[in-house]
Amino acid sequence: MKQQDSARFLTNYEISDILQHIAAVVNSNPQKNDYLNNGETYTAVEGHTIGFIKDHPGCTATEIACEWGKTTSAVSQLLKKLRHRGVVYALRDEKDAKRYALYLTEKGEAVDAAHRAYDSEKYQTIIDLLLEHYSREEMDATFRIMRDWYRLSMEDKMNHRD
Repeated sequence: MKQQDSARFLTNYEISDILQHIAAVVNSNPQKNDYLNNGETYTAVEGHTIGFIKDHPGCTATEIACEWGKTTSAVSQLLKKLRHRGVVYALRDEKDAKRYALYLTEKGEAVDAAHRAYDSEKYQTIIDLLLEHYSREEMDATFRIMRDWYRLSMEDKMNHRD
């Protein structure tokens, strides 16, 4: 059964409130997961950072910081831990000695695959419940809008950083 569209639009405050609730749910689980069943645990932030590097081989700490709205210092500390754990390695750029391109090791590739499988399974229950009320097209459109919302918000944040 499809949920009836309401006759009114949400207010900006209601939209903000929904986004805050979603962020609270997503960020409420600080638990670490042992994706490879080898005793090494990773936070969701570490897992998604590894995923970003997988999707953007050769990216930099600055690019990761911009993508996730973090400081380069915070990302550098995170990358230091990931390098120490043998999941990420950095190559110095020959043209710019301050720039390091980031890549995954074989272990990093395995952690990424396991993390993606974990998240896919973790969110399947919620997706199944939503599909009882919304079409896949509606859900995809909603998440595309949320992705664009995030990107535009980050661009606005960067433009007002002065």
